[in-house]
Amino acid sequence: MQTARYIRHVFGKPRISSDTLDIFSTATDGISYQDVVKYSGLGDSVLYTMGKQVFPKNYELSNSPLRWLIVFVAQGNLYFGSDRLAAGDFVVVPPSHVHMLSSKNESPTYYWCTTNDEWLINVLLSCGYNADEMVVGHTEYSREIVDIFEKVIYSLHHGVDIRIYFVGQIAGIISYFSKDIVKTQKVSECLIERCLDFIEVNRGNVTVDGVANWHHISRRYLYTLFKEYRNISPTEYIMKIRMQAADKYLLTTNFSLSKIAELLGYSDYKHFTRAYKNYYSESPLKRRNDYKRQEGNDIKKTEDDPAGE
Repeated sequence: MQTARYIRHVFGKPRISSDTLDIFSTATDGISYQDVVKYSGLGDSVLYTMGKQVFPKNYELSNSPLRWLIVFVAQGNLYFGSDRLAAGDFVVVPPSHVHMLSSKNESPTYYWCTTNDEWLINVLLSCGYNADEMVVGHTEYSREIVDIFEKVIYSLHHGVDIRIYFVGQIAGIISYFSKDIVKTQKVSECLIERCLDFIEVNRGNVTVDGVANWHHISRRYLYTLFKEYRNISPTEYIMKIRMQAADKYLLTTNFSLSKIAELLGYSDYKHFTRAYKNYYSESPLKRRNDYKRQEGNDIKKTEDDPAGE
């Protein structure tokens, strides 16, 4: 008869395992733990493993499985290497990649499954995942995916063909993710987009170290990302966004130079004026006055010749 192995690991305590679901009956409120159900094919090397994990705060786990790994975040933020995954995010990792999971100041809940089943791996490849890169994405089918994991882990019925059951459920998970395949990206692509958004939201009022620290990556790797995807350094990009914001303030508001300097993080308006002139080759006051003069001429021209003739 086919059987699965159930494993419960409450962090800080020894792992316990059993052939029955009774092992999961203990309450886990407020406790960081891992619940796993594992099945190996009859006498062969095919393996299926599914699990649920409530990660401890400020915890790091490094592992290098020789199998494909799928991780789905249900609650909180989980860090996969340098990438931050929020609720609804998933990551698909081929066996060629070493992965590292970590948490910060919260206990995220996530589900995961692994397999070396060639048929399922072919399904992944046909869905657009690549054996040479780690891919992240976001799915709108969170509730359905949680239900599948919960059912397999905590309601596995004896009397069914467990191997077929595992294959079906993992294939179902892959199917939900593949519906959002157009949203999936390489981790580095996702990360550079988040860095760009962070700089733009802050109108360039950030530092290179600040961007790197916020995204939990090194300064050196940040420079590598910008070189690869923007062919520009993060310092240059920050200045570009900062100056674009400055130009917008000059042309669309009546803010003083001191106020604009303050909004953009400059110590005083002289520092701001010097930076602006170095970037645009003209002073901010000249830029504002020229714009107003041109705008006035355009208005007068329209009044004199409404038809533009």
